[in-house]
Amino acid sequence: MHGVAVLVLLAMHTVSAKAQADDNTRADDNTRADDNTRADAGWLVQGELGINAPVSRDALGRAFAAAARVGLSRGRYVGLLHLEVNGWRDPALRGESVDIITVANLGLGASIAFAGGRARSAVFAGPSVLIEETSVGDEVGTVGMFVDVRPIGLRFELGPFSLGVDPLGVKMMAPVLNRIPLLVVQYTSSLYAEFGS
Repeated sequence: MHGVAVLVLLAMHTVSAKAQADDNTRADDNTRADDNTRADAGWLVQGELGINAPVSRDALGRAFAAAARVGLSRGRYVGLLHLEVNGWRDPALRGESVDIITVANLGLGASIAFAGGRARSAVFAGPSVLIEETSVGDEVGTVGMFVDVRPIGLRFELGPFSLGVDPLGVKMMAPVLNRIPLLVVQYTSSLYAEFGS
């Protein structure tokens, strides 16, 4: 009987020691994961140039955009403040010359990286402000809205720098919502550079 009791106590001690070791391993793994997440957190800045995607011959050269962003990354998620100047030729406003519509888009956005950081999806939205008067009397300072969706883009990391291309995005801008609304949908291709801390 004493021998059986000793064996039972030894077995209980072994199980307890193994459970404690497993708990310590999980705690170490969680600590390392937390450390990695903290290491991935940081500020970043982006500069971007975009044109109308060549979805048709008429679309070529009809639009241009330049954007600057500052953001905070946390792992593969990034929150961004977006400032863009966007201009396009609008053949719908006909006259002796085609109108050039110029707006400033100021908004918030978010992106998520996947495929080991080699690809991302992003979305931006906020107010769109007319910064040049149109031939039909829409005044400078008129405020509407914009939404910019980038389903998938490619990223190439070069140390603290990254280069990215969004081959096809969909951007809806409506800088004038009163009177006769001014609304445009653009299919865009964009190239951006990023520096992160």
